[in-house]
Amino acid sequence: MAIKKVLFLLAISSLLMGCSTQKEPTNNTKEEDRIMHNESIYKDGVNYPTSLWEKPEYYFDESQDIDSIKGLYIRSDYNNEESYAFAYLGYPNVENKHDLPAILLLHGGGGTAYYEWVKRWNEKGFVALAIDLEGHVPLKSGNLTSYPAELYTKSKYDAPNNVNLNDGNKEIEQTWLYYATKTAIIGNSFLHSLEEVNSQKIGLCGISWGGYISSIISGYDDRFDFVIPIYCLLGMEESGTPIGSYVTQNPKFRVFDDITPITLVDTPIHFVISSKDQHENIFNASEICGLTKNGTLSIIQNFPHSHFDAVNQIDPYEFALREINNETNIKVEIANNKVNIIGDINKVTSIELFEADEENISANTTYYSTSLDVAKENELILDSNTTYYYVSIHDAKNVVISSKVFKK
Repeated sequence: MAIKKVLFLLAISSLLMGCSTQKEPTNNTKEEDRIMHNESIYKDGVNYPTSLWEKPEYYFDESQDIDSIKGLYIRSDYNNEESYAFAYLGYPNVENKHDLPAILLLHGGGGTAYYEWVKRWNEKGFVALAIDLEGHVPLKSGNLTSYPAELYTKSKYDAPNNVNLNDGNKEIEQTWLYYATKTAIIGNSFLHSLEEVNSQKIGLCGISWGGYISSIISGYDDRFDFVIPIYCLLGMEESGTPIGSYVTQNPKFRVFDDITPITLVDTPIHFVISSKDQHENIFNASEICGLTKNGTLSIIQNFPHSHFDAVNQIDPYEFALREINNETNIKVEIANNKVNIIGDINKVTSIELFEADEENISANTTYYSTSLDVAKENELILDSNTTYYYVSIHDAKNVVISSKVFKK
C-alpha cells in the first residue's frame, strides 16, 4: 500500500498529534502480559516460514573472540543449502546473569557485525548480538571507521551480497533483502533461546540499511520490546532517496517497502534520523512515524551518516533503557499552533523551533532555528516564508525528542 493511501485512512487520528503515544507504564517490570507470537503476524506481505521463529542451530568459534565478546555462527540457509551467519555475542559485566535485557544489532551497507557496538550495549546492561547480513566475517583489526577492505573477509558460508536491490530478477527467497530480513528474525530467535535473557525485554536496533531492515521485520515479528531504526525506515519509494529509487527500479521489492505491517503493531518504535541526510527525508520519516501506534522521533541536527556516528549517538541507548524500565518518555507535540510538552517539564532543558522555506525538503535544506522559553507556554510565530517546521526538545542527558514535521 502506498503512503498516500494509508495517510488518507489515518489522517484524522494523526492530524494534530505528534508521532504518537508511548505504551502505558506498568508495575510489572517483566511485562509478562505482553502477548508475542512465534510466527509471522502479517500474512499479506513477505512469506516468512514459521521455522524462523524456532531456536536456530549455532556454534561458537573461539578464534573469533575479542576479549569477553564471543564469535559464533548462527544457521541461516541460502539457496536451499545449509549456511551460517557470523555474529558477535556479548554479556554485561554483572554478577547476576539472569533476567537480562537484550538487543539485536543490524549493520548498514559496507558494514558487518561490530564488536564495539556489542561492547557499548553491554556497558548499558544489555546482552547484545550483532549479526552479519552479507556473508562476511569481521577482521579483528577492523573497527567502526574501517572501509570494507580492512573491515571484513568473505565467509566460508554462502550468502548473497547487498547489491542495492539489483537482484530483483531472482525469486524473492533468493534475494539479499529476503536473506537479510530472515537472518535478522533468526537472530531474534537466538536471543530468545538464551536462558540468561528476559524474553520480554529484547530490543532491535539497526543502522542505515539495518534501520530499513529493522522497520520491515518489526511489522512481522512482534517479539521485540522496542525497535530503534537509525537513519532509514520504510516507505522509501516516495521519499526521493537512493533506497527509494532502488525500489522503483526493482518493483518486486515493494512488498518489503510496504508500510502497512509497521502501522499495525503495538511495538514502541523510536526513529533516530538526521536533519540532513540523502538517505532519508525527514518529512517522509515523520509521516511514517505518525502512522505507527507507538512511534517517536529524534531529529538530530546535521547528524552524519555513518556506523561510527550512529553507535556513538546517545538517544538509542537512553530510549532503550527507558523502555525496559517502563519509564514514560517526554514527548513534544504541536497543536493549534502551540507547543505542548507531555511529561515532566522539569526535565526539559531546551526547546528549539526549526523552520525551512524550501518547496521540498532534501539533504541540502537549510533550517533556521529559534530557541523557545522552556518556562513559558509557547505559541509559534512562523516566518511568512516558512514551508516546513518542527520542534525539538532536549533533556538533561541531551536526548532529543522531536515533534512531527509539519508542512505549512
